[in-house]
Amino acid sequence: MSQSSFTVGSSFATSGKTSFLAGSKNSTFFCPLKSQEQQQSFRGVFEIQATSASPNLAPEIKLQTIQKFQRSPSDTGSAEVQVALLSSRITYMTEHLKAHPKDFASRRGLYKMVASRKSQLRFLKTVDFDSYAVLLKKLSLKPV
Repeated sequence: MSQSSFTVGSSFATSGKTSFLAGSKNSTFFCPLKSQEQQQSFRGVFEIQATSASPNLAPEIKLQTIQKFQRSPSDTGSAEVQVALLSSRITYMTEHLKAHPKDFASRRGLYKMVASRKSQLRFLKTVDFDSYAVLLKKLSLKPV
C-alpha cells in the first residue's frame, strides 16, 4: 500500500484491528487510536509546525507608519514611507530571529530588507538631502 492512497481520518484493517490515519493536509501518518479525541492528542504531539515569520506588518501598524511619514494625505509610496515600512519590518524580523536563531530563511529575508532600505536611503540622499536627514533622525538610523 502506498501512503498517498490513504486519506486523513480514513480507517483500514490491519491484523484484525481497526486503525486510523491522522495528520494534517501536508502530512499523513499512522495512528493506532480509535477515538477522535485520541487522534487529536496524538496529532498534536507528533505533528511538526513550521515557524516561519511573516514579513508582513499588521494593517494597523502599517497604516500608522504610513500616516506618520507620508508627504501628503494620499502619499503611500514615497521613499520616506518605504524606508519607514522597511524599518518596521526589519525591527519585527530582528525580534523574531532573537527567538528563533536557526530560522535561516527569515534571516535571508532580513538581509534583503536591509539591503533594500539601504538602497532607498541612498536614493533619497541624492534626491532630497533634507528629507533624508529628517528621516534618519526620526528613525534613529546611521547615515548611509
